Amino acid sequence: MDLFVLDTPLQLLNALEARYYFGNRPSVLVLLHWPTWPKTVFERLLNEMEWRGITWISMGIERPAQHYLLMSPSMSDRFNEYRWIYRQYVRRRCLDATLGQFGQVDRLVVGNLFNQYMQHVAMSVQYSELMAVDDGTDTLRVAALRQKAMDMPEESLPTGFIQSIKHLINKRYVEWTARQPQSAIFFTAYDIEVGKKDRLIRNSYRWLQRHMTSCNRNDKVFFLGQPLIEDGYLKESTYLEYLNRIVSYFGTKPVVYVPHKRE
Repeated sequence: MDLFVLDTPLQLLNALEARYYFGNRPSVLVLLHWPTWPKTVFERLLNEMEWRGITWISMGIERPAQHYLLMSPSMSDRFNEYRWIYRQYVRRRCLDATLGQFGQVDRLVVGNLFNQYMQHVAMSVQYSELMAVDDGTDTLRVAALRQKAMDMPEESLPTGFIQSIKHLINKRYVEWTARQPQSAIFFTAYDIEVGKKDRLIRNSYRWLQRHMTSCNRNDKVFFLGQPLIEDGYLKESTYLEYLNRIVSYFGTKPVVYVPHKRE
């Protein structure tokens, strides 16, 4: 059995491509659901293939920022921090309990290994092989990171009994176990170089192409935007220059630019 742990619609699309590539093996899906993504954006893709089970786990990123009438500003901040720690504890406990149900799996498929919670998933599941699907341009960052030495420097432990106990509790029950796995398979549409212990499988979107054969065709070219300027990959002038080249390449065909939600 294969286990998929994903948290964006793009990851889910690429997961369907991976299942198609490997012959649609029996698979279970765990969706980490963030408030920024309505469940409706996943539903169409979820109906495209049969899953042995689908589990939703609520996630959250916003820290409490309330100010309480009977507390000073510093006390309010401290109380908000305690609320955040408790919420994170509940999230981790729920995720760990869900992952612990599956035991050993043949293939664990995750999303963005740049995120600490996905690294935590990779550290929490027993698998025969680990595969990461694309989630935008972060694949380039992860691949570059994993080409470097993977040995992490030893963490300096806090001094003092109380601080040591707090540190132990946070590590064991609250914080994500954030560490890059020893090896991984990149199932990707990008032309990347991978580390010595990693493998690359090219995602050519065969499943999507097969489903598009019955679609009505027109001369429009749809270009899916990326926040390359916002994320610091390119200057605005360089990005616009490339877009002009793309428009020129397609000649008289109308080009429709679909912006990324963070552009």
